[in-house]
Amino acid sequence: MAAMKYLPLLVLLFLHLPIHCLSQSHEMKSFDAKPNGQSTTVVTKLESIQCQFTFAVVGGTNENWVMKVSREKDGKYTCIVTRPDKDSYLVFMSFQLKVKGGKISNVEVYDKDAKLESNTYAVTDSVVQHAQGKFKANLKLITVSISKHDEL
Repeated sequence: MAAMKYLPLLVLLFLHLPIHCLSQSHEMKSFDAKPNGQSTTVVTKLESIQCQFTFAVVGGTNENWVMKVSREKDGKYTCIVTRPDKDSYLVFMSFQLKVKGGKISNVEVYDKDAKLESNTYAVTDSVVQHAQGKFKANLKLITVSISKHDEL
């Protein structure tokens, strides 16, 4: 009988859950980072926002990475590239994350230990990429916040 006391709260939560789930959507792509030194490109698109990650790595063995594009509740978008389950031990010779359909408003780049200093990568309205001679070749996560062109 004590469980009946919480029934109205549970009903409210279940009614709210579908609305919340519909207000946020995403597309996710899993890919292997192969340490062959060759340039590889992965593309993920959600609605009019496209993220394109181009990279070249050496050392180690294949690693599973994920790229995800999400529409947040506030209507802005986020693009994330990461190795979700472990630190990466690959050596990134280069990386570039290019956004189409929107403008980059914020960028955070991490290696396996910490957030990278902003002088180790370069950012424009549509691209974040390694800074030649300053990027130390370690990468774990790139997060890019995106505003749609029609919101600008």
